Amino acid sequence: MTHPTASTARGLSAVLRLPGEADLCVLALLRHRGCLVELVLVLDDEPVRLPIDRALLTAGLTAPTRDGEVSVSTTGQRVSVHVAGLEVVLPLLDLAELLAASYEAVPTGAEHPAVVDLDASREVRVRT
Repeated sequence: MTHPTASTARGLSAVLRLPGEADLCVLALLRHRGCLVELVLVLDDEPVRLPIDRALLTAGLTAPTRDGEVSVSTTGQRVSVHVAGLEVVLPLLDLAELLAASYEAVPTGAEHPAVVDLDASREVRVRT
């Protein structure tokens, strides 16, 4: 059985924090790979892909959560994702909308290995 590829949501303006470096404003996109969400950061036209469990990212919107080296927490209107020694800061409301669109496009239990692009339809400014 083949599954259709769905395309929804948007890219987000994000802040990338590296230890000992100045904050970088980057474009963050989400791609769907089964039950994982790939957080794709665009740096100097080169994508950096960070796989994150969608349920972990969703749970982190309301309470700090961790799975191995990935942690997600919310402070005010920002969500911090710590993965692979990086911190990515995303706007809370826009990430929540993006995840809701993700669950609508690929409901829990309907995940499969095909890629679903959550495409950029608007940018959101993040104030640091």
